[in-house]
Amino acid sequence: MQRIFKWLEMSFTKKWISCSNAQISWGLWGAYALAIVLLKFSTEPSYGNVCSVYFRAGERLLAEIPLYPGKFLYFPTAAFFFTPFTVLPFPIGASIWRLLNLGVFIVGIYNLTKIERTDRKKVEFLLVTVVVCLLSSSAAKHGQATLMMAGLLMLAAVDLERSKPWRASFFMALALALKPTALPFLMLAVVGYPASRFKMTALVPILFSLPFLLRDPSYILEQYLEVPRMLQETSSWEYRFIWASFMGLLQTLGVNLDQLERLITRGLFAAAAFVAYITGKERLPETADRCLYLYAIAAGYVLLMSPLTERNTYAMLAPVVGTMWCLARNQEGRGIRLLLGLVVLANLLSHSMAKVFPGSPLSMLKPIGAVVVITILIWETFSKSNVVEKKDGTDL
Repeated sequence: MQRIFKWLEMSFTKKWISCSNAQISWGLWGAYALAIVLLKFSTEPSYGNVCSVYFRAGERLLAEIPLYPGKFLYFPTAAFFFTPFTVLPFPIGASIWRLLNLGVFIVGIYNLTKIERTDRKKVEFLLVTVVVCLLSSSAAKHGQATLMMAGLLMLAAVDLERSKPWRASFFMALALALKPTALPFLMLAVVGYPASRFKMTALVPILFSLPFLLRDPSYILEQYLEVPRMLQETSSWEYRFIWASFMGLLQTLGVNLDQLERLITRGLFAAAAFVAYITGKERLPETADRCLYLYAIAAGYVLLMSPLTERNTYAMLAPVVGTMWCLARNQEGRGIRLLLGLVVLANLLSHSMAKVFPGSPLSMLKPIGAVVVITILIWETFSKSNVVEKKDGTDL
């Protein structure tokens, strides 16, 4: 009898282990999304709730009121896509937006982690889920479109590698319509994947023309003409605060760059990112690695070089951290796992450290962590283990 019970217990345990990872992952995401919605469910728009910014922009667009100036720092297309939510009471509209925002983010992560590999390395969706949930809660609660943009860019990276340029281009164009910070990804993509160039050229104007179908064309045109001024005014905010970016990190170290010096620095980083991507992409034999590399290089540039990077925005890098942790689960990757673990810990402590040590390098833990992650990724990409070899042993 004891043998029977032991056999039943072992059989049940094996069955549970073999099928529970996916169930736990999606269950965790469901609980996470529900918790986010319940925590931020309120009757009125509140401070720190980015949904209120989108909500007001949608209302202004429907009423043909100027979108700028104000806290709305996006293209008129972002207001257009949010108009369906404005016809609902704010708590309902904001809750649906958060669910949709998180949903696109999750689907992007799932697609990025489920690409088949030939090197026998395994990326566990459950482990990546845990890392992302830990590092993205603030952005999710605030309702930032950063998560949706990140999800769309991950989907685009996968489709580019799968030779689906039209769908990839649609995802990229939609990401740009939601947030201007998607531009670095698009620039790398059109260089790395020439088949997407014509598609992007066709789809971006189509998506950006959609607001003209909703309201008076002259009003919409006026809003688009205000975008350059909005971007110029927004860039001036960079000098009012110490933002969570590379420039902010330099400020805490006592290095204050003027406008020209910052422009040169961004140009040098852009050139370095371009060279690192173009040369590194060819050294990656795995499709999954090429997708991750494109997304990570673009996200790293956006986070470190954008003039108004907030700490919440670093949620973009969470899928990269989780995936790299999975890929380093071997004897040689122990040091990488230690560094990535410190990055996760630093991200969790970042807000508290910024309060305790304002204006010091300790308040810049997230930018420092991003530098560490991108450095590891580039180092691993250019390491000898990633060079594809011919059958005769010579390097390709």
